[in-house]
Amino acid sequence: MRLPYVYALPLLFLFFFQVSLHSQAPLEFVFSRYPYTTIHASTTVGDRVYSVGSTGSCRRPRVYIHTDSTTETIAGPHGYWFYSDALFLSAPHELLLTGGYFFQADDYGTPFDSPWLVAYGSDRREVFRQSLPQFDHSKVDQQIRLAWYAEQIVAKSAQDLFWLDASGTLLEHRNFPVDYFLDLSSFNDSTLLALTEQQLYWFDADRQLLDSTTIDSPALGLWADATQAHVLTSYQLLSISDPNTVKQSVAFLEEVPIPLGLTGDARFLVIWGQDGSGRYKLVQLDRTDGSVLQSIFFDDDGDKAIDHCRLSGDQIVVQGTYHEQYFVKKMDLLVPPNFYEEDIQLASVRLLGGLELTIDTIFTDPDTTILDYQYAGRPLHLEFQITNNGSEELDAFTLSSDRLWQVNCAGSRLFRYYDQLALPPGATRTIRDSFFLGFSRYSPESPIISLSAEGPNHHFDQSPEDNESPVVLTVGLATSPRPALGALRLFPNPATDVLTLEWPAGASTDQARLEIFDIQGRRYLREDRPRFSTDQHLQLSVANLPPGLYQVLLRTEERAYYQKLVIQR
Repeated sequence: MRLPYVYALPLLFLFFFQVSLHSQAPLEFVFSRYPYTTIHASTTVGDRVYSVGSTGSCRRPRVYIHTDSTTETIAGPHGYWFYSDALFLSAPHELLLTGGYFFQADDYGTPFDSPWLVAYGSDRREVFRQSLPQFDHSKVDQQIRLAWYAEQIVAKSAQDLFWLDASGTLLEHRNFPVDYFLDLSSFNDSTLLALTEQQLYWFDADRQLLDSTTIDSPALGLWADATQAHVLTSYQLLSISDPNTVKQSVAFLEEVPIPLGLTGDARFLVIWGQDGSGRYKLVQLDRTDGSVLQSIFFDDDGDKAIDHCRLSGDQIVVQGTYHEQYFVKKMDLLVPPNFYEEDIQLASVRLLGGLELTIDTIFTDPDTTILDYQYAGRPLHLEFQITNNGSEELDAFTLSSDRLWQVNCAGSRLFRYYDQLALPPGATRTIRDSFFLGFSRYSPESPIISLSAEGPNHHFDQSPEDNESPVVLTVGLATSPRPALGALRLFPNPATDVLTLEWPAGASTDQARLEIFDIQGRRYLREDRPRFSTDQHLQLSVANLPPGLYQVLLRTEERAYYQKLVIQR
């Protein structure tokens, strides 16, 4: 039985409403619809929760807008992006501002990263997109952070601060001799705070550095409002009213010996972290003296990791990971959370026939540590049973595998999202489906794929121990596998500026393709020629290749030729 699988439409903005949430628990959403989804930050506006991150192994930016009854998605610009922070502005117009990194490559495949800001209006349409210059790309920390003060947008990268107006126009860019900026916060309407591991910097409305406060132990996080700033370290909580007035408290350490972050509001602070057994806790502190008011465990089992929290009135929004899947959950402030009673079981997984594989020789080289063989095969046919052991009708879940292969940023896994199931509590359904796989094998043994059923109705599974099942693939080579690699002679090797390639006499060189890869799988050269030289050699300039180890591949219609290349200067 083939159930509907909904692919992302090739539209700039895609909205969907997937989850029917119920009255017994507030917002709980597991990001199980797309593979390799990450969530880097969340913010709240009224009853809405905005989560930003990316999806896909090579990243595509996403904004998720949650209420207690709907989830809406905005797909960001094309390219290798991810959003790392979100800031909501109400003036001069409703604006959701996101910041992140765009991954590019020059003509030779060398990647470099550029910080960008993208803003969306109340109609979910893009208002502006602004690239930000950066001095030293080796210092990219891949975490843009945002703040708003004195009618200015401020963004930080590793060593840079950027000031923009509300329309996205860059006002000023300054580079600072710091290891890296951790976070930003508005102290009041006219003061900006920028935090490093050892210093808290104070800037005025004219973007001038006023002063700095030394942090005795490595800083972890920053939260501030109009009257007071709070810096969390591994050993203490610092409350700072001006650069020279610092109060210290260590009261939280008994409750949370491993602190991870803090949030707050005008009433109190909340620290999240782990106790001695690794379970995640939330601790409420008095803002005046840092004393502990109360604490709760977020999860008794400790399998739900908290990455970030944000207060929203009398509720708190928790963002984290669960069995390698990201989630957001809203709960009443420091009240042990209620979870949905969702529970699915994966069983009786059968391989329907074997899997024929064809060898792709691009990365075949037993002398290196990169991929031994990369396969692409005929469809893999599977049959499995899914049982709804929960108390609610099962509408959707995800079937996925562990990572099968990865080249550069692109990774592959068996992945299918099923919806519109309408499976009643206690019922079982047998599903047959087909998958096309590409994966790497490191030994001649038949590969084992670990399958997992996750995210029932986009909620936590209450009994994940019955969600996994291994599958042993019966592997055979296709009837006409590609021929093995032939020897390609390179000289000089190591090379500096000019390289000569030589291949065996008698080899056909009609419609040949020449490619050069680094050891990470990035392609630095691709050249298609109707015919190479008839005397079995070719001269090639490699002056623009950075020093390092490369793979040279020459393909013809009949055969492929391979050799390793070292560039030295």
